[in-house]
Amino acid sequence: MHQWKFEAVEESHWFPWGVKTTYRAYSSDRVVEFDVKCKDECLHEIGQATGLEPRTLYVAWRPSVDDSADRKGICITYLSYRRIWLLVQPIFLKYNFLYPES
Repeated sequence: MHQWKFEAVEESHWFPWGVKTTYRAYSSDRVVEFDVKCKDECLHEIGQATGLEPRTLYVAWRPSVDDSADRKGICITYLSYRRIWLLVQPIFLKYNFLYPES
């Protein structure tokens, strides 16, 4: 499950709305994914039997201090609060987080 983290920070050039936003691909720190391979190429016995080679991933929060500052593309910390709201609003409405029943 994709996970987002919103933190209140001092307003600055990098965080003009006072919100720092980070994300990660999974809510767990460590996950196992499966790569489709030929059974002959697999090292693990599960892969040799099924053709699905397991691999362990260690999940990090992005963007991080290790990311390149000059990388191309969208950096989530620079998205405006409005753009973030447009992304998460359907989830809030679907699960009634905005107007919980009294």
